[in-house]
Amino acid sequence: MSALIHVEPPTELRFKGPFTDVVPAELLLRNISEKAVCYKIKTTAPKQYCVRPNCGLIEPGQTATISVVLQPFELNIREKIKHKFLILSMQAPDKPFESVEELWKIPPTETVYDTKLRCVLEFGNDVRNSKADSGVKHENQRLSDENNHLKAEIERLRRLMLSSSTSELPTVSYLPRPSSSGVSFYVAAIILVLAIVVGMLCGKYLV
Repeated sequence: MSALIHVEPPTELRFKGPFTDVVPAELLLRNISEKAVCYKIKTTAPKQYCVRPNCGLIEPGQTATISVVLQPFELNIREKIKHKFLILSMQAPDKPFESVEELWKIPPTETVYDTKLRCVLEFGNDVRNSKADSGVKHENQRLSDENNHLKAEIERLRRLMLSSSTSELPTVSYLPRPSSSGVSFYVAAIILVLAIVVGMLCGKYLV
């Protein structure tokens, strides 16, 4: 807490989604000192927030209401939001001054106090669930496409093996009759080559 003003909320400013439209919030600054207090509000994301008024004067015992509006943007639920606000305050000088805004442009002669607030973006369950459902559907579709492609490739290889085996049969029929204890060397060689080809292709699509 600042020694001059009480800030409400004291530690964090919350904005509730969805964030496709402006999202308003409020800051209350109450002067708890015995003299007038000047304040100025800064943010780490000036393009994302509209703060009105961003500076001003608060009389003793009085409260200033600050409007903070979060501008529309497309939210990535995996992204970490680290937006912060800094509220500066100091006693107003006894001598006359042109404006509070001009007063903050020159190095203050008074002690400056600060209060820091972090921004919290609250995701509605509908927003979080719709994003998650969309990601699951996309992943399921990708896996389905890969599975269909793999099935088609296996079927193509099966037909290729059958075709190759059929085309080799006439040649094998003219070879010397193999003994009952073994398989023709040529047939075994064809089967070995096809097995190597199938193994390489399956390895390619299963990685």
